[in-house]
Amino acid sequence: MAEDVAAPDTRPPTRAQRLRDRFRPRLRTVLVAVNMLVLVLPVAGIGVLRLYESELVRRTEAELIGQAALVAESYAQAVRGAQTQGVGDGTPFGSPVRNQRAARRLLARQPQLDRST
Repeated sequence: MAEDVAAPDTRPPTRAQRLRDRFRPRLRTVLVAVNMLVLVLPVAGIGVLRLYESELVRRTEAELIGQAALVAESYAQAVRGAQTQGVGDGTPFGSPVRNQRAARRLLARQPQLDRST
């Protein structure tokens, strides 16, 4: 019956087997590494989202500043145009009644905004 027992493997271990045996971490090390990864990923995500939000705020501010400059310039042109069209009667902006008429004419020429959306 002793003949049925397989002989132990006497071949030397391969390089892959030696590396696997040498660098095999303990279970505690694996669990700590996984928990650290679970902790670091949300914190890093929060940091990235903060950067993204601040960039969006900067872009929005720049866009609003550009729009404000456009509105200011168009208003200045409208005022200059109203003054050169004989609206003024010697006062810097003309009489209040004429200014109201000029404002109504300017508003009538402007396209109406769709406020339903």
